Amino acid sequence: MDYLKRFWNWLLGKTTIDEKVIEKVAEVKKEVREAKAAIKTAVKETGDVAKVVTSKKRKNRGPRKSGASTQTVKGSGASAQTLKK
Repeated sequence: MDYLKRFWNWLLGKTTIDEKVIEKVAEVKKEVREAKAAIKTAVKETGDVAKVVTSKKRKNRGPRKSGASTQTVKGSGASAQTLKK
């Protein structure tokens, strides 16, 4: 029985099963690290979106300034007037 056990240990030592297992474990660890980083980023972005959605509208803010150099103002008459800044 002892010879069979020693033979099995010797045979197991000669195979590459251990190397394949070690390689797979390293690959899985790498994928877990990548997934963990992706989840962390997604959680952070979700928090940013939640903060924007729940934030209050800022008070005492004027209308947005546009990049255009002219502005059309509609009057009570049929024609429109153009004002230059």
